[in-house]
Amino acid sequence: MSVLHMKLGVFRDWDLLASQAVVFALGVFVAWPVRSGRRIDAVTAGRVVISASIIVLPWFWLNAGDERSLQRIRDVVSDQPRFVRAYVHEEIGKYYRKQNRMEDALAEYRICTEIFPSNGRLHSVRAAVEFNMGFYEESLATFHRAFEADSTHPLTLLMLARLHTMKGENEEAIAFSRRLAGKREEPPEAIGLHAELALDAGEYDEALVAYQRGRKRQPGNLDFTVGLGRVLFMQGDYEAAESAFRDALRQQPQSLAARMGLASSTWGLLRGQPDSWSDPATRRRLEEAVRLVEDLRSEGVDDDLLGRLETELRQALASSRNPEAESR
Repeated sequence: MSVLHMKLGVFRDWDLLASQAVVFALGVFVAWPVRSGRRIDAVTAGRVVISASIIVLPWFWLNAGDERSLQRIRDVVSDQPRFVRAYVHEEIGKYYRKQNRMEDALAEYRICTEIFPSNGRLHSVRAAVEFNMGFYEESLATFHRAFEADSTHPLTLLMLARLHTMKGENEEAIAFSRRLAGKREEPPEAIGLHAELALDAGEYDEALVAYQRGRKRQPGNLDFTVGLGRVLFMQGDYEAAESAFRDALRQQPQSLAARMGLASSTWGLLRGQPDSWSDPATRRRLEEAVRLVEDLRSEGVDDDLLGRLETELRQALASSRNPEAESR
């Protein structure tokens, strides 16, 4: 059985097949008399089996072990073109990763990048392993080498944005996020990171476009829907924010962020319209917002913003029920 991908396992399978050539010859030696109508006595047949075992079994013992097989593959490809050698070591690295032998895997990926330093994908794969092992500084340096070799690789751009964000270098991070933004290969994780970085930088329009792109890619993604509502709220578009938070609540009725956002955006929209508070439809919206705040309180959410929101909503609701007193 091949240890590696079939393209590589052919080297090892050939070694194992070669050892059986003598078995085929002995098989013909046994089969020929039988086909001619003559019988092979038990002693001769036994000698054939013993001879085949003596010849074949040591060969299997020398070549069938995983490490022996891997070393044999390394030896076979040592004089091959660099692409072949790099590919072989990458496949060996994958094999080690499947066995959770990460240090051995990393060693193979380092060999890959030494053999083929101009291949950005190999640098990117190596850097991803370094990142997963917690070697963040080394991973960052390797991803930068990957970027120098290939400035369009999606994983490279995403991870450079993530690593610079982890270091608090948001300007560098958003620059890499922008390179990936809108591309077909942009994963949802990259969209979310781009939106958050843009939001932190005060680039609300850019964040809004990112969240809209995310919702188009994954309509059921709660984070994108809540993020969209949050940006709209910060831009003062309370009506659109309220609609986005309602969509979020339809996706996840227990979402804390969606409930808080809906209550806040409803109040943001109605706060400047005191003349409409006595309208039955408006009063129902105020009552809904108060219930949302009460639910959050009952679940242990307690902060100054929620407290002020609750106070203002209750005052507006009381005024809506007694507009004459409010006018006096």
